[in-house]
Amino acid sequence: MPLIPLACPFCNGNAQIDSDKDIAKCPFCEREFVVRDAIVNNYVTNVTNNVTNINAETVNVYAEKDFVIEAGVLKKYQGENVDVVIPDNVLEIGDRAFFGMAIHSVVIPNSVTSIGESAFEGCVNLNNVMIPDSVTSFGLDAFLGCTSLTSITNIPLGSVTDLCFNTPFRNKVLQKQWKNKGLCPYCGGQFAGLFTKKCVKCGKPKDY
Repeated sequence: MPLIPLACPFCNGNAQIDSDKDIAKCPFCEREFVVRDAIVNNYVTNVTNNVTNINAETVNVYAEKDFVIEAGVLKKYQGENVDVVIPDNVLEIGDRAFFGMAIHSVVIPNSVTSIGESAFEGCVNLNNVMIPDSVTSFGLDAFLGCTSLTSITNIPLGSVTDLCFNTPFRNKVLQKQWKNKGLCPYCGGQFAGLFTKKCVKCGKPKDY
């Protein structure tokens, strides 16, 4: 006597029905129905709903309970792991997706192209973020208030603005990248002279 979940064709009540029987009685509306017909109707309804949801803006494309994802947009992180690896089917990180959370690190996949407004704002324990080259857009205050942030990997320099990072952190990122290019870490200018090694822009000596 295998029991299967089946919705009543009359009241849509969900019940456990004996699939070996020809006729079943709904425990909610107490009306009888043909089991085989109800199984077919349930199957057709489920397929139709799934097709509709795939095209809808509210479709959840990721079943993992730690992430709320709708139409490729990560709406909310609700997991307990402080070291977060975002699923590779996420296309955008939505506004306030991680707002004020006690996370320590985040790995963003290559599928992501944008990070929304205040996405990580107030994450005071966040110290490391891996951003792929695919990210070309940062929302207002995306990392505002991330006071522990000391490392961002592969950050696209052209996308770094005072609007998405704290200004001191932005300056730290720029200084590191300028030094890697042999430029002045204070202003990004070039050094003149073989021995003096002073910046032609700000006049400060090369100290690295």
